Amino acid sequence: MKAGLRVLGIISAAIIAVIVMQLLGFYHIPGFEDVLLLPSPDILYVSESPGATTEPDASYSPAYADIISIKYCRSRLGKNERAVYDTIYNAVDSLKAEVSLKQHMVDVDSLLKVYHLYTLDSPEHYWVENISYYYDEYTNLVNKIRFVYNVKSPEEKAGLDQKLDARVNSILMDIDKNASDYSKVKYVHDHIVSNTAYDKAAEHNQNILSVLLYNTSVCAGYARTTQYLLNRLGVECLYVEGTSRGEHHAWNIVKVDGKYYNLDTTWDDPVFKSPADMDYSSYISYEYFLVTDEAISKTHKMGPAAVKFPACVSTESNYFRKEGLLFDTFGAREARTVAGKIYDNILSRPRFISFRFSTPSAYEHYMDNISSYWYEIARAVNEMHGSDIVNMYQASYFKSDDGGNTVCMVIYYN
Repeated sequence: MKAGLRVLGIISAAIIAVIVMQLLGFYHIPGFEDVLLLPSPDILYVSESPGATTEPDASYSPAYADIISIKYCRSRLGKNERAVYDTIYNAVDSLKAEVSLKQHMVDVDSLLKVYHLYTLDSPEHYWVENISYYYDEYTNLVNKIRFVYNVKSPEEKAGLDQKLDARVNSILMDIDKNASDYSKVKYVHDHIVSNTAYDKAAEHNQNILSVLLYNTSVCAGYARTTQYLLNRLGVECLYVEGTSRGEHHAWNIVKVDGKYYNLDTTWDDPVFKSPADMDYSSYISYEYFLVTDEAISKTHKMGPAAVKFPACVSTESNYFRKEGLLFDTFGAREARTVAGKIYDNILSRPRFISFRFSTPSAYEHYMDNISSYWYEIARAVNEMHGSDIVNMYQASYFKSDDGGNTVCMVIYYN
């Protein structure tokens, strides 16, 4: 998404305005060069006659037992494929070099399907890169698989785990485990957007280490970290692969109060080219926060999947509706609502306030009268605060270019 930053000035309290437009190049990175995690065909080729292999450990670890219920792809598998999935999961969890699948009687196609679904479900396994498999060329049944890891030793993994646990604990300590699903999703979304920079050269950019240890990533890292943190909070979150504007892309589907929504933390993390004297680091977009399939389909296309993902049709927990910032029109009451949102957070001096209109005509009406409406909003904030804390005569705004009917006002303080 590209958008422009326009600057407006309110000349007098009588609301005679002159709006000066200045383009600052506010934009989202247009493409996401991500590698889909389906195992590479060139290494999945080994055939062999049946022989002695390492026997699997199919027991559940306590940590796995805690999150089985929110592993969506696993829940869509039949009994035998689910057993293969669990065997893979537990082998990776134990950092095993290889594991037997002989007793499961699984063919090559089923293995590739199960392994792919396992990768979609398991952001916590940051250390697994790929697999190779050994199969009987006459029956096409897989005898064993070997794992390719991105850590050289158990000691290296233990060191990374220690750093990761410390970081995750510091993040999650600030959210009440009994908070609502919506609050948990918003907390994780806001944290990732505020603390991560998009960088195609980021180390470990296909897994959670990039975001949680290095604060840089691409969409795979954003989406896997979103999934991982929400899973830790007990929220079902799916990893979705597809395209966005012709490039490979990844985002999430999240279950909030029993209903599913699309969530894209990457696209809600804009990149700015801005004047040196203006700080945009606290800006968080909510364009892709808990949206419907219809809304996200304007810019995203889901790729083919081995299981059917849940439909996202509810608007109940969309940010703008949930926060009371979706308007059919704009007048004194709506101005007071926006002012109240600013005042609620006035101690932290918020720099941005976003709201959306239900129709293009309502949006255009606001934009046609933006200077006078901003004056009313700022005046109401000052009345609530009991001082002229907000500058009523100067503001900037971001305007969506993709038909989102959303405006973000930038707040200046006296």
